[in-house]
Amino acid sequence: MDTTPNKIKDLGKCITEKNFEKVTKLPHSLKGSAGDLGAVDLHQLFSSMEQIAQIPEVEKLEQCYQFVLTRYASFISIFTKEQQQLTSNPKFAHK
Repeated sequence: MDTTPNKIKDLGKCITEKNFEKVTKLPHSLKGSAGDLGAVDLHQLFSSMEQIAQIPEVEKLEQCYQFVLTRYASFISIFTKEQQQLTSNPKFAHK
């Protein structure tokens, strides 16, 4: 997950540069990470981006990318809050 922000930035750059080979590969990798973390909406967005990159439709890729940025920020916010709650709960605190 620690490489995800860089991969997402690279994805945006590749869309701008119309590097569709990488635009196909990066969402595939990110899709796997999203699935592992249970981020279903991100998983679906990355899957859509993989398919759109094969056509390719730059405008749709850019729209999907904007959704990715929003959904990723929301996911990180929720994930961080849940992690803080777990670590502050004595039942889950490390002894």
